[in-house]
Amino acid sequence: LLLHGWTSYAQGSFCHALEADPVVALHHAQDSRQAFERAGAQQGLVQALLLTGQAQAALGQLSDAEEVLR
Repeated sequence: LLLHGWTSYAQGSFCHALEADPVVALHHAQDSRQAFERAGAQQGLVQALLLTGQAQAALGQLSDAEEVLR
């Protein structure tokens, strides 16, 4: 689960930062979040939540992004 979580996080970060594709970044961020939640990995979960909020903000989903980042 941890490997899957970090791999999804890395793919999402790449899509967000280098490809400017927030839809795919959000998909990977949510996948990463689920993996870290199942594994009980707090550090990874925090990173996945940050990426989720960033991708949602990039998509204009500001209220959802704000909720995730709180």
